[in-house]
Amino acid sequence: MRVNGTPGVSIGHIRQEGLTLPDEDLLRQIVEASGQSDPDEALNQLMPLMEAVLNAEPPLLRKAYAADMTFAVETSSVQVKEATFEWLSNAPAHTKSSVKGLTAPSSLLHALLDLTLPPLHMDMAFESRSTGAASHKTASISAAGMGALDCEVKLNEKPGTNAVEDLLTQSFSDFSLKYKDEGLTAWLGLNISTNVPQAVGALEALAALPGVRAGQQNDAIRRSLQTFAARPGSLEIQTTPGRTALVLDLIALLDNPGMLLTVTAKPGEHALKEQMETLRMTFEAIQAVSSGQ
Repeated sequence: MRVNGTPGVSIGHIRQEGLTLPDEDLLRQIVEASGQSDPDEALNQLMPLMEAVLNAEPPLLRKAYAADMTFAVETSSVQVKEATFEWLSNAPAHTKSSVKGLTAPSSLLHALLDLTLPPLHMDMAFESRSTGAASHKTASISAAGMGALDCEVKLNEKPGTNAVEDLLTQSFSDFSLKYKDEGLTAWLGLNISTNVPQAVGALEALAALPGVRAGQQNDAIRRSLQTFAARPGSLEIQTTPGRTALVLDLIALLDNPGMLLTVTAKPGEHALKEQMETLRMTFEAIQAVSSGQ
């Protein structure tokens, strides 16, 4: 696919499975609504019809698969080995999706993020189960040489009169985030400064949570973050089990995270200073190449 004469997207292989067309009566209604002379009236009629199509059981499409994809971004490109979307059910709603072998060069990461990082090699997986307004979502992301992240949360949506109200009235519970560091913290530290003691000091200062009030729970969070900053290993963040909170409550966490969160850390094998010293020459080489492009 070309955009303004320039190659934009290329896909080596596409496969679709389990296509189920809507019944004849619904298709006729869609055709009739599409033929309305008034665009607003056509849209008003089409919206509930398309919602019916998307909520039908069995789903419209069971599985979509694409492989060997290349996307032009800036002056470089992103490659994806394979991507899969599975629409398992609508009653209850259940979907899975994954991206494997997503790669991007360091120069592109620098252009997009203004950070010096190693070439990206990433895998991602997502799953969502919903019954009515309640849903359970999970995500898993791993990047070679940087880290692995697993996250899950339960959401309860309360419809509002607009998108902002929808967001503010949404509640969540049983949030869990688990992160295993494989070098990302050291890379971020070097982006602060290649003077390792100075960068380590800056990260230790951040881990001390200077803007957070004192208190038993907050002090426990502070100690866990300081443990992780000293020897990056694993970090786990959880909400109080069974407790439901509004998205709006997240504002209060800025100076009092202990009201809702617990944070635990396990130190890694190597100190942050040691990791940064090991990576510094590689960092400076990548930085020189990326900055010169």
